[in-house]
Amino acid sequence: MNFNVTQKIIRNHAETFIPITCQENAGMISLIHAIVWLILNESSKAEDEFNRSLHASHFLTSADGFIQSVIMGYIGLQYDDKSLLFNLLPSILTLSTKYIRLRNVLVHGIYLFDYTIDQSSMYFIFSHIYTNLLCITDNYGNQ
Repeated sequence: MNFNVTQKIIRNHAETFIPITCQENAGMISLIHAIVWLILNESSKAEDEFNRSLHASHFLTSADGFIQSVIMGYIGLQYDDKSLLFNLLPSILTLSTKYIRLRNVLVHGIYLFDYTIDQSSMYFIFSHIYTNLLCITDNYGNQ
């Protein structure tokens, strides 16, 4: 859904509601807060929320919010039935993060690739089988 929510609205909601949400058991909510702060280019606040979630009383291996915050927040991956969009945000990696790597990502259960971002670059590694099947473009259609 596209509600045309502006950065100003997101910031207003974040600054109003994040401080009053449950602070005792950070769990998944702090990971959602991390995504919101990343959208607002507040990587330091995002890192604080992300780290807070690591000390919450929940099982990290079963927490979907953890995976979502890494993939959708830090990496900026969005997808639909026709495409993948890597919406890498400025200053996404904090000083304590050297790189983030996704390995063996499947698109439609077929196209396998690895994706890595560091402080200055992003890398896609595709199996040679798929080089003629996938096309990477920017928002303007440039390959």
